[in-house]
Amino acid sequence: MHLKLLTSVTAQWDCPNSLLTPAAKQAIVAKHNELRETIVHGKALRKGDVPIPKAANMYAMKWDCDLEKQSQEWVNRCVFQHSPESFRHAGENIFASSTTGSLGDLGKYGVTASEAWWSELKRVTDDMIKIENNEVPFGGPIFGVAGHWTQMAWGETTKVGCGIQNCTRGTSGWKQVNVVCEYRNQGNFWSAPIYKIGDGCHQDSDCTSFQGSKCDTSTNLCLSP
Repeated sequence: MHLKLLTSVTAQWDCPNSLLTPAAKQAIVAKHNELRETIVHGKALRKGDVPIPKAANMYAMKWDCDLEKQSQEWVNRCVFQHSPESFRHAGENIFASSTTGSLGDLGKYGVTASEAWWSELKRVTDDMIKIENNEVPFGGPIFGVAGHWTQMAWGETTKVGCGIQNCTRGTSGWKQVNVVCEYRNQGNFWSAPIYKIGDGCHQDSDCTSFQGSKCDTSTNLCLSP
């Protein structure tokens, strides 16, 4: 029984031909869920350190090997731009970090990228947070300043997969690492809700986006089947 459980838990991180360690993947997922949890608990702060509305029906993310594969294929090209929609059929965030020092372990840049994307929330002003039908809808002003954050905060997104590549070129002394993360369900659809407003989940029946969902009462995040 213990061996079967251990194999099942390990399998979600063991993607074919993966360049990221299980620890790097776990760190990325943990950071995403830690940050999403701040919305649920009213601790996510916009510009001026003002809390944004708390979330209900917010789902925890888990790692997806297909999204990792697509992300890695795109980031390997070392082109700092979004992939064509036809390439991925998923949400996508991109990030680049440059330094003249040592790059160190590439795996750490997944968390660095996640924190950078989430920091866009600090650019969001009160007039960008519209409340309609007890939801925070996606729209023009917020997309212009925080489009990476909105994808990370999209309540019905349950899967993430990332690729990381050393994209250093030339002999200038500058080194560069690129990060691509892809997401399903895809977010950033015009007028669709970034998330529903509420008080997190406290029982399974509070999680309504996907049949068979459960509530993690330790985080108040929903768990998809």
